[in-house]
Amino acid sequence: SQRSRQGADIQVQVQLSFMEAAKGCTKTVMVNIDKECSPCSGSGAQPGTKTRKCTYCNGKGETVSSQMGGMFQVRHMCGPCRGKGQVLESPCKTCHGEGTVPGTQAVEIDIPAGMDTTVMLRVAGKGQPGPKGGTPGSVIVTASITPHPFFCKGG
Repeated sequence: SQRSRQGADIQVQVQLSFMEAAKGCTKTVMVNIDKECSPCSGSGAQPGTKTRKCTYCNGKGETVSSQMGGMFQVRHMCGPCRGKGQVLESPCKTCHGEGTVPGTQAVEIDIPAGMDTTVMLRVAGKGQPGPKGGTPGSVIVTASITPHPFFCKGG
């Protein structure tokens, strides 16, 4: 059986004013993200056509080969179905069989008060969707403070 994998993380950078960093704030950023293809509902198959089990891997999405006289087994992603376990009779014309199309999504980022010069924050579950229903990745935010002409942090 296939294990679901986590989606990729997305890196974004945010510039903050001195006051935003000192008091804390919420920022909204737009991130590029893969969205489910509407015409095929994410299946990758042209509407009205079917997928069939890959005969090369028997629907597992991976193949196993023995090495060193059978002492080791090595798992490889199946090439013909690209690890999906299914082969498309006719790929969707919109997403070309991928099941996703490029899109954008608004992500809210809570910036804590008293932030130092540069901080990395993680917004879990807002990154790229995981393949085969896997957990979405995270948005990794690098927040930097724009220097203020009069105030500086420190003492």
